[in-house]
Amino acid sequence: MAIPLNARAPHKEKRPTRRFLAEVNASVMREGAHLYFQQEPLPRTELYASTDQEYFSQDFPRQLSFRVGGSGNASGLTIHAYGSEFSGTRTE
Repeated sequence: MAIPLNARAPHKEKRPTRRFLAEVNASVMREGAHLYFQQEPLPRTELYASTDQEYFSQDFPRQLSFRVGGSGNASGLTIHAYGSEFSGTRTE
């Protein structure tokens, strides 16, 4: 599953299930038991859970915080990177 932070069409192998609008061109995708993050033009990096809603990358200094709505699904996302924060909300 993929969670794009923009309206760009995903790569063929990745199926979008949630979309977010944000100040950055980025995607979160699940492949099997692994969760990945890609903020263009940087390469994709694997994410690791620090809590149920907080994830981090070992490759880049960033953390992701998912906001969960009443349905239990992600309703938004905040990217904490390089001293800045970028937030997006679910659009599908």
